[in-house]
Amino acid sequence: MKEPAIRILMMVENYFPQDTRVKNEADLLTDGGYDVSVIALRGKGQIASELVNRVQVYRVPHLELFKKTSPANLSRAGLLFLKLRSSFGYLVEYCYFTAACLVLSSYLFVRRGFDVIHAHNPPDTLFLVALPFKLLGKKFVFDHHDLCPELYRSRYRTGEGFYTRLLRVFEWCSLKLADITIATNESYKQVEMKRANKNAETIFIVRNGPDKSRMSPVPANPRLKEINKCILCYVGSLNPQDGVDYLLRSLGHLLYNLKRSDFYCVIMGSGDSLEDLRALARELKLDGCVELTGFVSDEELQANLAGADICVDPDPSSPLNDVSTWIKIMEYMGHAKPIVTFDLKETRVSAGDAAIYVEPNDEAEFAKAIAQLMDAPELRVRMGYWGRRRVENDLQWSKVGRNLRMNRWRRRHCLRRSMICLNRAALIISASVVFAGAVEAGTNFYVDSEWTGKKSGTQGHPFAILNRPAWQRINTTLANGDVTIYFSALKADGVTQQSKPWFIQCRRTDYGTHRLTLDGYSFYNSNETSPNWLPNPADISHAYLNGHVFKITGDGSMALGWTRVDGNDFVTHDGLVYCCIESHLASSDNEPGVGPNWQLYWDQHGTSGTAWSSGTSYKCYVKQNNITLRGFEITGTGARSTVSGDNLVWAYNYIHDVTVIGPGLDLSYTSHPDSSAAQIIARPSTNLVFRNFRIERTYGEGFYLGAINPDAPGAFQLARGNQHSHMLIENFLIDHPGANGGHDYQARRHQGLWGEW
Repeated sequence: MKEPAIRILMMVENYFPQDTRVKNEADLLTDGGYDVSVIALRGKGQIASELVNRVQVYRVPHLELFKKTSPANLSRAGLLFLKLRSSFGYLVEYCYFTAACLVLSSYLFVRRGFDVIHAHNPPDTLFLVALPFKLLGKKFVFDHHDLCPELYRSRYRTGEGFYTRLLRVFEWCSLKLADITIATNESYKQVEMKRANKNAETIFIVRNGPDKSRMSPVPANPRLKEINKCILCYVGSLNPQDGVDYLLRSLGHLLYNLKRSDFYCVIMGSGDSLEDLRALARELKLDGCVELTGFVSDEELQANLAGADICVDPDPSSPLNDVSTWIKIMEYMGHAKPIVTFDLKETRVSAGDAAIYVEPNDEAEFAKAIAQLMDAPELRVRMGYWGRRRVENDLQWSKVGRNLRMNRWRRRHCLRRSMICLNRAALIISASVVFAGAVEAGTNFYVDSEWTGKKSGTQGHPFAILNRPAWQRINTTLANGDVTIYFSALKADGVTQQSKPWFIQCRRTDYGTHRLTLDGYSFYNSNETSPNWLPNPADISHAYLNGHVFKITGDGSMALGWTRVDGNDFVTHDGLVYCCIESHLASSDNEPGVGPNWQLYWDQHGTSGTAWSSGTSYKCYVKQNNITLRGFEITGTGARSTVSGDNLVWAYNYIHDVTVIGPGLDLSYTSHPDSSAAQIIARPSTNLVFRNFRIERTYGEGFYLGAINPDAPGAFQLARGNQHSHMLIENFLIDHPGANGGHDYQARRHQGLWGEW
């Protein structure tokens, strides 16, 4: 007998289907066989109830007491009045929407029922709707779109006070009540863990990303072509925190100070500040150079983006913007457009080499960056190509929405119906079911070094060691999706740390974009006769420093990561020998010495190799992309970690007491160490994150950031530069590097909050 579809009730104080993120999530879940309903605001021309792409939508009238923005340069008394009026307005409007959701959800519960309430903030008061249904055994998912305390501070450019403290209380209640929390990026996840002491295993990152249908080429707006100027585009909300006033002042600088009149800027979007921004544009005498369209149809928006030469993101540095991810960045990249933006943490993570970054809030420098791109058409093409490729490979909705897929919920539905899932282990099972994030053979593998039975990597038959057959199975699975390898953090007693003298060497041969995660923290096998995997009882921030993660002591020279032990692939082609410097599938685009992008994948050197063949997979073993290493203690004679690769995450690892020569943590060279014959062995790495780690008492450097080998000839170094890019290092301690016999000419102790290159 066919089981009934899981019923999900979403709530969002916005218009549907105009809210792109909510629409994407609802469509994805509906495509997965789930029954989705949405309570949303009713916009002009919308009906109270309708079916939109198999999603049942119920709309409540939009209530807005009064405008909550005002002209710039308010007096202190005027600003105080604005805050009081706005706070009262928001309080009434949020209470109205929360009450309307409670009434409507109660009606729907009686009429058709639901299994899960999925609340999208703001407001953070929707937990009050979920509370009575939680008591009836329903599950609550909190989709954390915005940090409301930071949103308030950024919108009104104020500090901490009564209102931000009140908003933190609402946020805390929402996070505490939620069975599952959805964060838009890693920064939000860290905030949720800190403010509400949330278990990391119950937080899932679902980034903003454009749907593939919005990335298809469309004809450019002919009106923009006829202007015969460099077309700038902005897409997004027009509220005080969005920084469009910064953009207008930058354009004024571009026009009058830099004497550039060969541009036309189209600003598309609506919001509380629209009329104020139009007034500011007139005040700055930007008539004829700037167009604020207000709301436009999606067809017109796409046509205008297609006609743009440069896209802009003027979000200024603020408590909210510094940690938020903006969908417009991915929209720009999906249209292969170069971007000018202020240098904010999460913006850089998303945009990478598709953007020129400007010192935050510096309007004059923003104008200079626009002028630089106006004069560099070839650079614009390269940046656009990089951005499009990044979105296609990593950031489009079909990729970032994976964590929302509930492809195994159905099998656990009866457990929730009978109100099991109330203890911590069941909560993690619920997390895995809802968001495909945990225990599932074929997606996740398990390693218990003390297991002696059949070994296939499943929960019931874990690997005892990651040998070549194990890696063959892992790589086969990676070709079809993300893979996580869980190492048993503890022995069966749940107290004693599991430890082995291993070199856990990643042998990834798949060149795709799926992520490989090696996790030494999350679970342990509590039964060596009939495996039973339980969640780690300790919080990860405590566990990795106190003997509650998998400990590795190395094989004499290395403990975690990957090296050149397997060597790179070499080929011969047209009488020349080439070394693979980026893993890839061979095609005409990367044909050695011939394809238009061959130098991204090959370096001409070597003595022999097999004949190059299109359609063959070629490997660069020194660089492995899309890997996360988390939750390991690394100690002993050769307990070092060497890594290199794009989109790397190295977190919650503890290296200490190393007595073999070399650094504790080593980001590999891109060039061969032989100074007499310097050669490139790997492409530079980008988008690297090193966070929440400790390194103590090493033989050599604590953390060595390698790139071009310093022993290479000077001309070789000068031609290639220090190549690794877009690196974030935060929340770390390096203490007494070089203490065990070597030398380190850096500081003897370094404690960092964050750093970025």
